[in-house]
Amino acid sequence: MEAEAERVFDQIKRLAQQAVPSGDHPIGEMTSGILRGIEDGWFTGEIADAAFAYQRALEKGDKKMVGVNTLADSPTDDLEILRVSHEWNASSAGHSPIAAAPGTTQRSTGHWPR
Repeated sequence: MEAEAERVFDQIKRLAQQAVPSGDHPIGEMTSGILRGIEDGWFTGEIADAAFAYQRALEKGDKKMVGVNTLADSPTDDLEILRVSHEWNASSAGHSPIAAAPGTTQRSTGHWPR
């Protein structure tokens, strides 16, 4: 079991050396890197860089966001509103195509609750 753990640990070290060949991690030793990264402002800098890149992509049009840089205009034509008469609503009571909620037998009456 110990030999297997050593083999896995060596494999992890080899993979880490392949990922960062110089052995210099941008925020120091991995065991103390998180604290040092916080103290040095590394995380804040990375977040700021990402926010800047995101904002630039929005402004250049590389990134689309509905209502911000695409489809931001309101419709020019008046929207048609569906109006249902009280007579139709009353005549369709009990004939709603909407099924009853699971576990119940009550069906929609077609009226809003009061």
